[in-house]
Amino acid sequence: MTIIMMEDKTTILVSLEVKERLCRLKVHPREPYDDVLRRLLDSLDREKG
Repeated sequence: MTIIMMEDKTTILVSLEVKERLCRLKVHPREPYDDVLRRLLDSLDREKG
């Protein structure tokens, strides 16, 4: 028997402009927005020190 644990997920509402900007930040076309947002947040955390 295999047990797969899924992370909790949610939906957020963003403007089309923000979605397009996030899309341009993708490393590859199929990269999830979650990964893009994590990279941005990690970068902000490093800047704050």
